[in-house]
Amino acid sequence: MRTLLLISGFVLAIIAFSSCEKKEGVYTPNMKIKTIHEQWSDPYSETDGLSPKILLETWQWDGKLIDKINYTIGEEFISTASFEYDKKRISKIVNDYGEYGMVDELRFIYDGSKLSQVQAWSENYMYTKMTITHDKSHITEILVEYFFDQMQAIKNLPKDIFLKQALKTVFPSQTVNLIVNDKKLIENIEAKSDTYNYTIKLSYNGANIKEEKIIHTDGYEETYTYFYDSERNPYRGLLFTNGEETGEGISKNNIVKIIEENNQGHRSEREFSITYQNHYPVEITYESPSYKYTIFFTYY
Repeated sequence: MRTLLLISGFVLAIIAFSSCEKKEGVYTPNMKIKTIHEQWSDPYSETDGLSPKILLETWQWDGKLIDKINYTIGEEFISTASFEYDKKRISKIVNDYGEYGMVDELRFIYDGSKLSQVQAWSENYMYTKMTITHDKSHITEILVEYFFDQMQAIKNLPKDIFLKQALKTVFPSQTVNLIVNDKKLIENIEAKSDTYNYTIKLSYNGANIKEEKIIHTDGYEETYTYFYDSERNPYRGLLFTNGEETGEGISKNNIVKIIEENNQGHRSEREFSITYQNHYPVEITYESPSYKYTIFFTYY
């Protein structure tokens, strides 16, 4: 049951780390993630009304650099992401889905110190391209292009898993499950349209993304407004984590509230409570009158 706060996926890294050059593509956090678990409210639980904790991610490191992330749902294997580097900058992420019969990779293209493009490939076909625009040091626009006619291996991958993996390359993890049922994207996949494009526009409040606007080619628009705490974000430097996830990758702090709106009159708000250790989150919880969902972090 992976709702709302799902923080998993393979990592596409962009950086705003504190160095003189501020090269994008370098991720060397002070606190290194070890595992991520989830837990949700379960009315059938005989104890405390909660499900058992389910393992989602196990992170392996090579010194200061992330080496691999294993994605699971408890004991069920989903995929393994392996990272490749060029002088400590992430150059490629290879994602192996095992029994689903799919291996894909993300390729990172840089222009000087900045990331200019990310490409998703499978079986020698490019099926997604993200073209990134900067305004000085800020990423302000991402053009996302899906090439459905090139998705040769997707037929073997359950649609919900593919959508979460693909969407997390461009959205904060807290929004992925809101978008995974997006009628625009679903309709294009089911209709096997050749392409589907949309543009993401980002605005900032200091070191945090304030607003994320998704503009579809038919005029449909979605807007996500983010509010933050003042503590350290363990994902900072990992944009497009399969996020994964824009707000997580760029922003300095952790998201505590999201306002979701579209130009058809929909509006909703979600708030998250966070427990910290050494200024980093160890529990992030979403709770409604009838539902509770928590992500748990451990660190090395």
